[in-house]
Amino acid sequence: MRETTKGVKNGIQWTLWTLLGNLDFADDLALLSHGHTQMQAKTTTLNKLLESIGLRIHPAKSKVLRVGTQTSEAVMIGDQPLEVVDAFCYLGSNIDQEGGTSKEIKALVVVLVVVAVVVGLIAVVVVVVVVVVVVVVVVVVVMVMVVAVMVVTVAVVVLVVIVRLVWTNDCTPPPPPVDKSVDKWL
Repeated sequence: MRETTKGVKNGIQWTLWTLLGNLDFADDLALLSHGHTQMQAKTTTLNKLLESIGLRIHPAKSKVLRVGTQTSEAVMIGDQPLEVVDAFCYLGSNIDQEGGTSKEIKALVVVLVVVAVVVGLIAVVVVVVVVVVVVVVVVVVVMVMVVAVMVVTVAVVVLVVIVRLVWTNDCTPPPPPVDKSVDKWL
């Protein structure tokens, strides 16, 4: 691939100082250029280089995607024109005429938003469940404490009654008081 772009300064502006002339991975290759003349030159150079080592470009498997151009001139491999497409798949990503993968990114953003909303809802449900459990536990603890206080109160009352009965050791009522005023006259 380096041989096809050797000494040639064409491609798309990648960074301020860098031109990107191609994307290649294994046998997948995408040539990039600013115009038809540059693209035809790259395609012809690549085709000649491959033929010199016994390989060839398969025109039916090769496509042209035009981004931001109005030219209708065909890119040729030998005498065969390459098919012009609105989008193509390169290494699993769909590239469209807008020059990017905006549809995939939008779909990914939608998925991420849905996941975030679901995670948020799950978090809210978990918080609500935790609050309900805490409230129930507090109510149960308060009820147990109230019952315990009532039991202790009843126990104290019963104990007081028992103590009074044991200390008096007499279950009969005390005799009525004697009127001592009558004794004074005697």
